[in-house]
Amino acid sequence: MLGSPVSHYWVIGGFRIQLILSFMTFNVDCKHCFLKHTTSSECIVIGKVKYLGEKFGPEEILPWIKHHIGNGFVALENLLKDNVGRYATGDEVFLADLFLAPQIYSYTTRFNLDLNQFPLLSRLNEAYSQVSEFQNAIPEKQPDNPSSGTS
Repeated sequence: MLGSPVSHYWVIGGFRIQLILSFMTFNVDCKHCFLKHTTSSECIVIGKVKYLGEKFGPEEILPWIKHHIGNGFVALENLLKDNVGRYATGDEVFLADLFLAPQIYSYTTRFNLDLNQFPLLSRLNEAYSQVSEFQNAIPEKQPDNPSSGTS
């Protein structure tokens, strides 16, 4: 399920902003505020994936994507192995979780990466899926998602 690599509802920066807004103590109505901002590194990655997808096709680039995501996930497992509570840095959601949850969710959902080889990240992903703010911020629930029926 590669989808369009430039669809805004899949931009991880937008996912992060939705999460941050969800955890704020005051209400913000984002029904009409589409998040078109992305970081330069996301633009580079999106550009590479788009280029590779056009040149080789999704079936051929998926192993490349899984390889690089897998390397990053190995590094995350090693980085977090000694200081993980219920969430990445303790028993409450902190900024690290707001950055990590979209990475894990997007790559496992969009690129069908198997988390069995990453038990710590798998456990974190399960913990994030139990939090309503994370559930409400997923790309499938965003207004610019073509299947949401609200765009």
